[in-house]
Parts: sequence; C-alpha cells; structure tokens
Amino acid sequence: MFSTGAYANNANLSQVLTIPGASALSVSITGQTELNYDFISIYDANNNLIRRTSGSLNETVVVQGSSVRVTFTSDSSVTSSGATVRISRVN
Repeated sequence: MFSTGAYANNANLSQVLTIPGASALSVSITGQTELNYDFISIYDANNNLIRRTSGSLNETVVVQGSSVRVTFTSDSSVTSSGATVRISRVN
C-alpha cells in the first residue's frame, strides 16, 4: 500500500508496489488531492505511464506485470487529505 497521508506543499513521493509472480495487478486509487495541481501517477514495470490523476479519486486500473511504481507530486499551495493506492492480484 502507498499512502500520502495529509501531505505538505512541494511533496515528491515514490514507491514500488509488488506482488511476486502476478501476471497483472488491479491498482485502486482513492482519496482527495488538489484537482489539476497535485497528482498521483502509476507506471508499469517498463516505466510506461499508465494513469495520472488528481482531484476526487475513486478509480481502478489494471496493469500488466507484477509491480507498479506510484509517484505523488504536489505544488506549493493548497493541500488536501491525500491519496491511497492499493494493489491486488488479477485472477
């Protein structure tokens, strides 16, 4: 699980989430960031951008492979309650 928590201005966070042996992952993104200014980005194992999102978050994407890299960036003004990213194996 990746969580920003209540984040600060100019945040720049990154984490790799992995389920060894998975052929695909379901990536769930929930929470709240400042719309069009603070972003969650999901990358596959080949560093391809899969999804970049902000604002009110409640979405799921499927990513091929056993790992994803999650990044979070915020600007220098308004902050929000934050976002959480969870992964599970796709059957």
